[in-house]
Amino acid sequence: LKAVYIPMAVVFVFNIFQVPNAAWRSFLVEGLEFDNLDLGLISICGSMFSSFGLIAYKTYFMGTSWPKIYRLTTCLVCFFSLFQLMLIFRVNKKIGVSDLVFAMGDDSLADFVLAIQFLPIVQMYLVMCPDGTEGTTYAILTTLGNVAGSVSYSIGTLLTMIWDVRVETLGEHRYDGIWKLTLLTSLMQVVPLGLLKWLPSNAEEQKALQKSTEANSKGGIVFMVVLFLSLALTIVESLVEILK
Repeated sequence: LKAVYIPMAVVFVFNIFQVPNAAWRSFLVEGLEFDNLDLGLISICGSMFSSFGLIAYKTYFMGTSWPKIYRLTTCLVCFFSLFQLMLIFRVNKKIGVSDLVFAMGDDSLADFVLAIQFLPIVQMYLVMCPDGTEGTTYAILTTLGNVAGSVSYSIGTLLTMIWDVRVETLGEHRYDGIWKLTLLTSLMQVVPLGLLKWLPSNAEEQKALQKSTEANSKGGIVFMVVLFLSLALTIVESLVEILK
């Protein structure tokens, strides 16, 4: 059904463009000399703010249209990602903010926004699940999203080959490559915003769409081909990394 594969295709493509900065952790460790305690504090703080984001969505955004939430949160995450440039160029030091506090605040705010962004798609998945096969269908739908995330991570890894972001380079405090990579991965996040017009506004609209029997076998086939090619790309990239 078009009511299923079109929203799923939008989510799939959207997730692919949420490319992570694969060299960021190396920058924190080698460039800023963060230790395991620092990284742990950032992770704990991020998890706490993710929980706050879930609460905020339930309290304030349950009635907001899904595309609107996606547009707002994507722009905010892009903004916070660009804030990492301030850490790279040491702007935070000039305004009297320590590296750890700045990194923790930036990461926590991004996690807060991402948690809000996550829930609309969970709602959409639940609506798509037919009675009697909820568990199986939900697992399949979330797998599609996870494959897109794996492809996104693979793309992020490949992008590290464009500029010199090796551990040795970052350890020598040469950041010409890491700031360019950070800028690229941040701006890539907003590329698929134009696709959100094909995302349903809420659960009621998705239910109404699913009542339609309109189908397009070619569109479904294309989507499945892209999905399996993406999975193959991820497997090949992982094997290449292992063989290195």
